[in-house]
Amino acid sequence: MPLPPARIVDTRTGLGGSSEMLGEFVPRTYTVTGVGGVPSSGVSAVVLSVTSANSSLDSGLVVWPTGETRPSVTSLSITAGRWSTNTVITKIGPGGQVDVMNRWGETHVMFDVQGFFTDNTVTTAGGTFVPLNHDRIYDTRNGTGGSTTPLQGGVARDVQVIGVGGVPTTNVSAVAVNITVTNPSADTGLLAWPTGTTRPTVTTLSTNAGRTMSASAQVKVGIGGKISVFASNGSLDLFVDVQGYYLDNTQIGRDIFVPITPQRINSQGAMGVGGIRGVKAAGGTNTVTGAVVVRASGVTAVVVSVTATDPQGTGFFTVWPAGATRPPMSTLSYTASDNNVTNTVIVKPGSDGRINIYSSGGAPGTYVDVQGYYQKQAPPPPPTPAVSSSTQPRDAWTPTASNVSLTFSSSSTAVTRYVYATDDETMASAQSVTTTSGASKTVTITPGDGWHTVYVRSIDFANNLSPSRPTRSAPGRASPSPRRTAAPPGSPTSLVSLHRITDR
Repeated sequence: MPLPPARIVDTRTGLGGSSEMLGEFVPRTYTVTGVGGVPSSGVSAVVLSVTSANSSLDSGLVVWPTGETRPSVTSLSITAGRWSTNTVITKIGPGGQVDVMNRWGETHVMFDVQGFFTDNTVTTAGGTFVPLNHDRIYDTRNGTGGSTTPLQGGVARDVQVIGVGGVPTTNVSAVAVNITVTNPSADTGLLAWPTGTTRPTVTTLSTNAGRTMSASAQVKVGIGGKISVFASNGSLDLFVDVQGYYLDNTQIGRDIFVPITPQRINSQGAMGVGGIRGVKAAGGTNTVTGAVVVRASGVTAVVVSVTATDPQGTGFFTVWPAGATRPPMSTLSYTASDNNVTNTVIVKPGSDGRINIYSSGGAPGTYVDVQGYYQKQAPPPPPTPAVSSSTQPRDAWTPTASNVSLTFSSSSTAVTRYVYATDDETMASAQSVTTTSGASKTVTITPGDGWHTVYVRSIDFANNLSPSRPTRSAPGRASPSPRRTAAPPGSPTSLVSLHRITDR
C-alpha cells in the first residue's frame, strides 16, 4: 500500500529514538509500524528509503527483521564521505521492528517510509503489483516525457506516469519507478511525491555534486496521473524508468508479496565491457547454503538488491528479464572512486527464471540479494449464496403446487454464476444460471414426490466456489412429519431441502 513519503528515523535529530551515529557492528532496533502512516497491525513488510550520511569509512548497512539472524548481505553500500540511498523492502519482526547495523566506521542513518505490504490477515482487494518490462518515461537530456530543460533546485516539476511505458490509464494507485539523477551541479536531494498533494520534507535519493545516483521508489499516483519531483539544490538531469504499477482497490483479488530475510543468490567477480551475466532468480539458491530462496513457479516478479562491487572504472548496469530485449537504460551507475554501489530492482523473471545484468564497462563484480518476491494468489472464494423462495418459506410446510421457485443472490460483486442440482451432492448434473456482480437470479425446479435436496453454489470470475449454508423448506398438500436434512460436514454448498408429500 503506497504512502506519502514520511521520515521515521533520523539519527541526526534523534527521530526514532537515538541521536547517536551508528558505530561498527552494533545493531540498533527501530519500530516501523504505527508510524509514518504504517498501520500497527496486519503488516508483513515495509518499503523504506534508507540513507547514509557523513560516513567515516567505506561501509555497508544491513537491515533485517528483528528477532531473526543477521544476514551476511548488505542492504546499502556506502562510500566514505558521500550520501548513499537505497530502497529496501524489509520483512518486519515481532513488535513491528527491524534492526540495522553498520559494518565499518560510523554513519548517520535515515529511514523514510514509502509504503507497506499487508499480511494474510488482511483481505482488502487491490494492491496487486503488475511488473513491466522496464521503460524510460522521462529524460531531460532528450525530451522524453516532455522537457529538455534540466531540473532546477527549488522548482517542482510534474511527470506523467500513467498511460505511458505500459502503465494503463485507469485503476492504478501507484507506480514503481527507478529515478536517476545525473550531472548534478551541487550536493542535492531529490523528492518524489503524488502530484496535487503537499510536498514532503524527506528525500527519495541524495547525491553529491557531479555524481550520478539511482534509487527505486514506489510513489502514489496523483492528480492527472502524475508524480511530482523536486531538487533541493543546483541543477540536474533526471531520468524516470517505470518498473511496474499497483492496481487500486476497485480490482478484485491481489497478488501477495512474500518478504524474506535478505539472501544472496549471486556473487561473482569482474565483468568485461558489454558483458551480460545471467542470474537464476525464480528457483534461485543461496550462494552459501544452496537452499532455494525463491520458489521456481508462480512468481511474477522478484525484488533484488543489485550491487556493483569494486568497480575499476566508470560504467552502469542494466537489469532485465532473460530472453527479453535489453532496454536502453541504466539500473545503477558507478565510478572507480566508488566502493560498492547498490540499487533495488523489481524485475520479472525471464527465461528459465533468470534475470540478466549488463555492464557497460569498468570491470565491476556483482552481488544479487533477494528481499522478497511477488506470487500469484487467487482471490478468496465468494461468500455463501443466499437462497430464498416465494413459494417455500424456510423451515415451514406450505401447501403448494409441484413447481418450486428459488432465488439465489450474493453479496459479492465477483460472482458471475450460480450452479444448482437436485439430489446430487456431487453436482455432476448441475444446472447453471449466469449473473452480473452477484445480482439475484430466480429459477424454477419441479421435484418429484418425496424428500428432495437442492445443492447451490456461487462461482466467481476466477472459478472459485462458495462455502455452504443449509436451507430447508417443505412443500406438499399434506403436512409432513418433522424431518431435518443437515449439510454434510465441510459441504461447500447451500442446501435447500424440499419435502413434498402427496395424498395416497
